[in-house]
Amino acid sequence: MMERVLQGDEQSGERDCVEACKLAESLILNCMGKIDAVIPPILTLIVNRFRSNPPTKDYCRSEFLKCVANCLYYNPVGAASALEQNGATNEVFQIWLAALRAREEATEEQPGGEKTHFKAVHDKKVCILGLSSLLRVPIASLPPAIQAGMNVIVQSIMELLQDIEMEKTRKDDDKHDDEDDDDDEGGILDVDDDCDEDLNKEDMDDILAKLSQFRDGSGWDDLFDEDDEDDDYTSPIDEVDELVYFVENFTALQTNHPAETQQLTAAFAPEAQACLQAIIAQAPQRVAENAAKKAQEKATG
Repeated sequence: MMERVLQGDEQSGERDCVEACKLAESLILNCMGKIDAVIPPILTLIVNRFRSNPPTKDYCRSEFLKCVANCLYYNPVGAASALEQNGATNEVFQIWLAALRAREEATEEQPGGEKTHFKAVHDKKVCILGLSSLLRVPIASLPPAIQAGMNVIVQSIMELLQDIEMEKTRKDDDKHDDEDDDDDEGGILDVDDDCDEDLNKEDMDDILAKLSQFRDGSGWDDLFDEDDEDDDYTSPIDEVDELVYFVENFTALQTNHPAETQQLTAAFAPEAQACLQAIIAQAPQRVAENAAKKAQEKATG
């Protein structure tokens, strides 16, 4: 199915490609260690699609790159080798790192601009696991294009980890605010007699414009361009703590290849050095919290 969709050129829309990539993600994550022969063909399909008919939508580009990340998480050596054999290592990582940096125009709510790719926490986590898996390989054994960019890759991982923590904090704050609002309402829904005034002419114009887009078919793609998480969605990586995974791989590389690791972090600015140490210091606490949570779930389950 994935081959038919990704090789379909104009006949397969970007929504079809998104669903094909999601199917591939499910296959890869649910069959870890069992489908080695499938990984290179998947990456070849992704590379060929990038070259023949590159995605125009950010959400579709994100799914393609998540597919690469899942392949790296499955087997970093095999996936990196497949990209190298396709002559696409530098090409794919340039697209990926650019997507991680890409932001929309700054607003009052988002002074730095909202990210255009990998908006959901799950998407960020997939990227972290894929990129962190490269740390399981001695740097000298990686393709030259990856070696040259490893310091940028590690800093990108750190930024993603910070983004996830900020998102979790925001969701916790929103949850507390909702609970406070429920307490204030006292279970009674008050209806404002003047609520019709809140729907002004601009709001109506926006609604009518959106309905018009759905009528002519152009508005459906925007449904995919959302950063809302599906609370019912489950994945085999739900039990993997992305921060702990990164720290374990980084410290293992540091222990086994200290000179390479020193060279990797030497170019870090002081702020990045401090951020890295803070993340490493946080790992033992996260391990303890995860263990306590599992023990509690087992006791109550």
